[in-house]
Amino acid sequence: MATVTTSIGTNSSIDTETPSSGSGSNPYTVTFTNDPTGVSVGDSMEISNGMGTTYNYLVTEISGSDYTLKWITGGGFATNPYGITDPYYNQADGTFKRTYSTIGAWESDLDDTSYYSSSDDAVGEAYNDSVFDEYIVIDSGGTVGLSSVTLTAPSSERHDGKAGTGTRIEYTGNEGSSFRIRRSQCTVEWLELDLTSTGSSVSAGLNFGTNSTQEVYARNNIIHGLTTQSTHIHGVYIWGTGNSSNTRYLMNNLIYNMDNSSSSKSASGVTVSSGNWGVYLYNNTVYYVKSTAVGDDAFCFSIHDTDTFIKNNIAARPSAWHSSYQKCFAESGFSGSTHDYNLSTDSTATGTNSLTGEDYEDLFVSVTGGTEDLHLEEGAAAIDAGVDLGTSPTGVNIDIDGFDRDTVASWDIGADEYVSSATVVTPSAAAFVADAVSPTVASGLSLTPSVAAFVADAVSPTLSSGLSLTPAVASFVADAVSPTVASGLSLTPSAAAFVAAVVSPTLSSGLSLTPAVASFVADAVSPTVSISGGGIDVTPSAASVVAAAQSPTASIALSLTPAAATLVADAQTPTITSALSLTPAAASVVATGISPAVSSGLTFTPAVAPSTASAVSPTVTSDISLTPAVARFVAAAIDPTVVVSGSSIVTPAAAVVVCRASVRSVDPTGILYIDTPRIKAPSIASPRIKSPDISGQIER
Repeated sequence: MATVTTSIGTNSSIDTETPSSGSGSNPYTVTFTNDPTGVSVGDSMEISNGMGTTYNYLVTEISGSDYTLKWITGGGFATNPYGITDPYYNQADGTFKRTYSTIGAWESDLDDTSYYSSSDDAVGEAYNDSVFDEYIVIDSGGTVGLSSVTLTAPSSERHDGKAGTGTRIEYTGNEGSSFRIRRSQCTVEWLELDLTSTGSSVSAGLNFGTNSTQEVYARNNIIHGLTTQSTHIHGVYIWGTGNSSNTRYLMNNLIYNMDNSSSSKSASGVTVSSGNWGVYLYNNTVYYVKSTAVGDDAFCFSIHDTDTFIKNNIAARPSAWHSSYQKCFAESGFSGSTHDYNLSTDSTATGTNSLTGEDYEDLFVSVTGGTEDLHLEEGAAAIDAGVDLGTSPTGVNIDIDGFDRDTVASWDIGADEYVSSATVVTPSAAAFVADAVSPTVASGLSLTPSVAAFVADAVSPTLSSGLSLTPAVASFVADAVSPTVASGLSLTPSAAAFVAAVVSPTLSSGLSLTPAVASFVADAVSPTVSISGGGIDVTPSAASVVAAAQSPTASIALSLTPAAATLVADAQTPTITSALSLTPAAASVVATGISPAVSSGLTFTPAVAPSTASAVSPTVTSDISLTPAVARFVAAAIDPTVVVSGSSIVTPAAAVVVCRASVRSVDPTGILYIDTPRIKAPSIASPRIKSPDISGQIER
């Protein structure tokens, strides 16, 4: 048994590339001169030879630069695509495309033995290349003996719980239902059925029909907009004879705007007809069902069979000509069904744990017609009011956005699981932001994926310990914490960062930052930071210690050995006394805006090391050696005078010495002075004047 995935969409030219190698027998492992872009498993590749024959291959696997291609048609027998030549006997190009352009074409091929074998699971992935306008019936696959059939949207093409954001079927014809399931072991998921443009005879959006009795799933779909028909209308209609062994599931769907108010017919969101045993309605949201003709009903859930299991459903805003004809949960089957933990905006949601009489405007993010957003809004009564249904049947725990309800303490009622934007951390590189939390950030949060970030911003007065930040490159930022940062935090992974910013009055020692690229920043610490050999241990490569705006004195005798280590002493006053050794490549020392004096005996050995003394006043006293290629010494805007004397040498080529100041005339000792900028820089023609030596003294 294998899973066979095929793509459905209108993109007929995803990419064109030239095979550069090919091995194996059907299927073939093929590489290309350039890796194809935008290609997915389930797409196809067509390649034509110089004799008018076109070969078709299905992409069954992608592993790095290796593409596994299964020959489907062309040439009469399986042929390696590497070796098929064009009319000039050059290797022919292959063009990647969607395998099917319509859902109907995909369904018609479910018994094609070129693609499938007995016991295979067929998966059709419908892409949002364009809107599908077609009447769909799924009933094939029995002849070849498929184990199951799934119509879905790939993860990149799925809606986000709102209409118009993912793969969409907008049927404009006049069949009785826009979509029919007529086989068992069938799943329809992650699609939007837009019914706003259907003909006047369409009575249902999704229909569970004949032979759809065992393991039939409709989940995570958006079904909306069926209005003004000549017959009774249903968002979802489940019918046909059944027995107690039937398993039909409607889970995590949004069904809304079933409006038959312009006709003399009734409307319902979900209808289960009599004789349908084994129907499970879990975590669906049905909103706004309307019928205004005298005697016609408007029911969110119309249940006619007592063997129906109804849990965690929202039924909101039915509207009819008379209140007795508008109900959230209705008909004889509902009273005998196994139901609980539902919510209604009237009194009809029975069960010990059900909620009734809720205001629909307090449930959802937006109920504005045409732009509905039926995600739960903050504070909605449905939040944490459902029952945990586990993970069986498959997919019941995955909400309309793809969020796993089992990762939270309590389930919500309805298709959406409300999760604060401050706590959603799902994929790699996801971010967890707890912004302006006060007064405490609770411990026990787990941020597992790589590059996940946890930001506790402006937390006051205490940041509790016990947080676990496991993945590589995870970061923990405690910003503006006051008055104390408790020790005992464990930041294990590489590149983890601990930032204690604006800590006052004391930064406790004893913190251990072991992994590579870890950083410790003590910013604007007052009144004193004393770091002398011990106390704070910053061991790994590229570690950094920043003591910024220290006052009144910073005494530093640190050894920063690893590559790219940095020491920044910014705006120190009144004095920096230092004997630092910065050995590795690209090490840097920046003394910016220091006054009144810099006394230094710094050595910059590696290539490209920069030394910048910017806006230094009134004096720079230095013994600086800048030897490697492209080394640069910049003394900018030094006032009042730059005197370069002795035997200064600026070696090698491309070294730059910039002295921006007034320059005067040449005195008898060989010093050059120029009083006006109109005089060009002089050439040094006199044998008494040597080229400047940068290793010499720079004096006043």
